[in-house]
Amino acid sequence: MIIVAIDENDFKQASLIIDCLDVDKCMIKIGSVAFNALGQDIIFYAAEKGFDIFLDLKLHDIPNTVKKAISGLTSLPIKMLTVHA
Repeated sequence: MIIVAIDENDFKQASLIIDCLDVDKCMIKIGSVAFNALGQDIIFYAAEKGFDIFLDLKLHDIPNTVKKAISGLTSLPIKMLTVHA
């Protein structure tokens, strides 16, 4: 499995990259650049295409804050999430 980073802040550019990938060979990594610029839309776009999503926000804060941040992400179709300890 190849994990492809989507580090774009333009939805059209990000979606063009996703559209060129093979769902059977790739997983999509959404980092802070794309997530902060495009929000949940890019996650749902990739998930609707059938891709597994790795949300790489590198969450790092006091434990209670990280817990609340993660609980706010539970409705998203993600397979993996980074947490820095």
